[in-house]
Amino acid sequence: MKNIKMKRIAITVFKISIAALVFVLTFLLTFVLSSDAEIKDVFSTKRVSCLGPCKCYTREIIVDASRIIDFGGIKTLTENILSIMAKKRPNWYFVIIVNQTASHDQFAGLLIYPNIKRILVKPSCNNMLQNVCNFFTCNVFKTKVSQLMQYNNIFYDDHVDLLWDPYAELAPNDVDVPKISTIHDLAHIDIPNCFAPDKREWAKTNMKSIVNNSKKIITVSYFSKRRIKEVYNKDNVDVIPIRLAKRVNFTCPSHQQMQILQQFHLQRKNYIIYTSSFWPNKNHQRLIRAFDQFKRSNPSDLKLVIVGMFSHSQPLTNDITKITKEYHDVVFTDYVSSTTLGVLLHNALAFICPSIYEGFGMPIAEAMSMGIPVACSNVASLPEVAGNAAIFFDPFDCVDIARAIARITKNEALRNDLVQKGYQQVQKFLNQEKMVDQYIKIFEEVMSENT
Repeated sequence: MKNIKMKRIAITVFKISIAALVFVLTFLLTFVLSSDAEIKDVFSTKRVSCLGPCKCYTREIIVDASRIIDFGGIKTLTENILSIMAKKRPNWYFVIIVNQTASHDQFAGLLIYPNIKRILVKPSCNNMLQNVCNFFTCNVFKTKVSQLMQYNNIFYDDHVDLLWDPYAELAPNDVDVPKISTIHDLAHIDIPNCFAPDKREWAKTNMKSIVNNSKKIITVSYFSKRRIKEVYNKDNVDVIPIRLAKRVNFTCPSHQQMQILQQFHLQRKNYIIYTSSFWPNKNHQRLIRAFDQFKRSNPSDLKLVIVGMFSHSQPLTNDITKITKEYHDVVFTDYVSSTTLGVLLHNALAFICPSIYEGFGMPIAEAMSMGIPVACSNVASLPEVAGNAAIFFDPFDCVDIARAIARITKNEALRNDLVQKGYQQVQKFLNQEKMVDQYIKIFEEVMSENT
């Protein structure tokens, strides 16, 4: 027994030694690469030139988008804000940090503006090396080692006026640069079971650091503001709703619409639609079961269309694949172009959103802008976005979801009323200029405090 105990102690000491070595090497590398007044990716051999190429720029702003690697709404929101802000503030110089493992055209459309520059950074090491280091690291330090080995370890020189993190996943080093973070929600705290344990712990630790190190926090709904204040006891939180309801433009001729509908074996106004990613909080499984319950009580050829990035490598989508073999009339489109999405929304009988948690709920506003009646969950921020222009249901109750499907699909007068109310409600989420002006005001306030 004594030998076993000594062996365990020896293994623990060995792991601590390896962890200490990793920290020492990492910090040495950090100081070597940040020795001059430039912005650099800590783990990249490529040096980045100084920010402002000419003296006409009065402000230099870093936008760390290195964790935005998908086709989702945060990427679209960031692009829209920066494209308008670059025109409104031509004397501000923006440097966008982008993960080079993302799509090669990530934020490339913004490079048409002379005051926007893009820097591609790469992960510090491959997954195998990171797993090895995590194995030899005590649990107490595992999260920190993982953070140090990621590509978001970027250092800034004295000329930088502001750092904006639009994704709220950056835990920057404690440098003398004012920071603004856009926090969309606290899903990792409010619905922790929707995340893997390591991601959950990493997010919890990282978010606390983000909140504590941000001069100002921007969020997208009063629901999220309330949760941030409750969890972190912070008052430096401003609400700027997402105003991108018209990002899906519908300019498709009738014959092309028919071709797209035929591609998915759909008929006009003979399906309900749900657009979302396949995160667990999106509640696909209950929706599919509820739709099946509705169809058993109301036999018809009505279909349920689910639009979103579908990956068979994800356990959740595998589960959804299994249950859809039991149920009929469910159509998965995978990711679609903006044109196809516009056609699918425009021709839908109704839009349904069964999500159990949202920081905002942009698809609801998009559906309203397209003149589609909406049924949605009665939780989180969704009632705030939908207002009086939707019928609500309990997303945890399949019977209630099925009841809402029956109401909205069988009552034409109700649908017409919801469409008219939707047009009025969505006016709150159309003015992009107002949204960007609010961002500019906060940027200026924070930068002026630092001068």
